Order: sequence, then C-alpha cells, then structure tokens
Amino acid sequence: MPIDEGIQPGPPPAKSAPKKREADEPLRHPTPRSPFPLTAVLVVAIGILVLLLVFSVGFNVWFIMRSEHRFGRNPEVIRTEGARAQAGGPPRTARR
Repeated sequence: MPIDEGIQPGPPPAKSAPKKREADEPLRHPTPRSPFPLTAVLVVAIGILVLLLVFSVGFNVWFIMRSEHRFGRNPEVIRTEGARAQAGGPPRTARR
C-alpha cells in the first residue's frame, strides 16, 4: 500500500441527526440501590421462623408421645392410679 492512499484530506463524514425520541427525553439517573439489604433480612427472618416452627412441632410431638402425660388416657386408669397412690400401694408403671 503506497503512502498516497493513507489518510486523505477531505470533508468529514456526514453525521446522522439524533433520533427525536432521544433528544426529547430528559436524562434519567439510574435507580439508586437500597442502602439496607431488605432481601437478606427477610431471608434470615423467614429461616428463623421456620426453625422455630420445626422445634415447636418437635416439642409438641415429644410431649404428646411421652408415657407420663395425662392426655388421651382412660379416666378409669387415672382414678385407679390415684386410689392406689392414696392407699400407699406402688403406682402401676405402664410403658406404651
């Protein structure tokens, strides 16, 4: 390539006019980010609530399944055990 064909003087290339839509719209700044990460706080709060729910359900199941509880037992058995305790006899221990 000879040196003559390099940069040639001449009129600058024609520029296209800016689109009317871009020229009429005011410049918009980007939406600012939140200074506090609410999403992370919500994830942690929901995790803690789920953990508490699991422990609560586990405790309730454990409490109901114990053999010492009085819920769901026959009232006759409870009266008989109470009478034996007042009479001084050994309490009947039945495991379920």
